[in-house]
Amino acid sequence: MASATILNTSNQIYAFTGSNWIPLNAQNNLAQIARWQYTSVGAETTLSGSDDNGLSLSYSPGYEYVYLNGILLVRGDDYTATNGTSITGLSPLNAGSIVEILSFKSITIADVYTQAQSDNKYLTQIAASAAYLTQSSASTLYEPNIPYVSASPSVPTAGTLWIDSTDVEQPTLKVYNGTEWIAVSGAPSESGFHPFFGAYK
Repeated sequence: MASATILNTSNQIYAFTGSNWIPLNAQNNLAQIARWQYTSVGAETTLSGSDDNGLSLSYSPGYEYVYLNGILLVRGDDYTATNGTSITGLSPLNAGSIVEILSFKSITIADVYTQAQSDNKYLTQIAASAAYLTQSSASTLYEPNIPYVSASPSVPTAGTLWIDSTDVEQPTLKVYNGTEWIAVSGAPSESGFHPFFGAYK
């Protein structure tokens, strides 16, 4: 029976081939498992090409597991797998038999940022909040017409928006309904503005 384990000293995943433990995610690689499933029409001794789901058979020799009706076959005795695209040397299959081939393939992790690179590339939440709090409007790019000040606009009309910056830690977005200012959001958080409602005259 196939086995797998994670070595806690190096966080590597190993698969047991029957005689050796093989690392599946060494040196910043990850293991991807592909499952090829085929229903026999009868008498096949070689398998290749597409399975019942249209997946093409592809494996790394020595990293494949072949199951016949749920029973793990023995590499070299029950079948031969050398070229990566076909399984040969099978005893003639009975019609309706299910063959599953699990193959392990390593995936190299590339084009990703380290934590330090990410920290340098993106503003932290605190830095981003500070950047916006120091602007004269909610955003010079996206909301240039919404004043960001502590005093309400002097001649508002119904629908006028204003970000009350009286409390710079918790600015409040307000809308004028024709007679009074209504608060429609509160302080920024990880999930955006905390919504709450109340009347402000």
